[in-house]
Amino acid sequence: MENKEYNNFCNLKNIKIIIFIACIIYILSPYDVIYDFIPIGRIDDIFALIIAFFVGKSIFFPSQSELHAKYIPYFQKDYPEVFSNYNSLLNSLGNDEKFSFYREEAAKVFDELMKVYINTVESDKRIEKFDELRDKLRDTLYTNDKSSRAQEGAEKSKQLIERLDKEEKELRKYIEKAQEEINATALDFIHVTTEIELSKASGELAEPSKLSSRSKSLSYIASNLPVTTGLAENTKD
Repeated sequence: MENKEYNNFCNLKNIKIIIFIACIIYILSPYDVIYDFIPIGRIDDIFALIIAFFVGKSIFFPSQSELHAKYIPYFQKDYPEVFSNYNSLLNSLGNDEKFSFYREEAAKVFDELMKVYINTVESDKRIEKFDELRDKLRDTLYTNDKSSRAQEGAEKSKQLIERLDKEEKELRKYIEKAQEEINATALDFIHVTTEIELSKASGELAEPSKLSSRSKSLSYIASNLPVTTGLAENTKD
């Protein structure tokens, strides 16, 4: 099911790119469906521009659900046990209405799980940028230029490096905590799947307390990504 979502995401993205390019070409093209004369001569160009804007926005700023679909294959590769246990839980639930609450809670958990995972991936990317920026800043620390301007620049570079070190430490702590939570979720999926099978055998439904508490825990982590200064993002080569 999740791979199908990823395939749909890829196909939809390709279609969006084609539509976006077609709109831009039409706007720049001298050929028009409606001839360019006042007052309605630009309606077709305006319409194409509006389409290009909204399609382009969805390409460059994807929604949360689109981000999830994009990252699912990477999540499956990095956390195969979590992914496998989640699918086992869904298979155990089936389409029985008695277990609809379980399905809702499982969906919430997986949604928050993907948010946390995406945060860890983005944090890793930031750390890589921090490393690149630190290397550039270190080159300015050691200089034969003894002028006050050069020395001020070296001191500023030193302060920026210290700031990057501090921010990287916070990001690494976040990643470690997030990974622990993701792995713990795998065990919850196993426990809840076992509860489902026991419920089927006994005919009594148990409250999916583990899923509810895990959803809250993941949601808290997802919304508490450390705030960084954006030094690496805003620095140009």
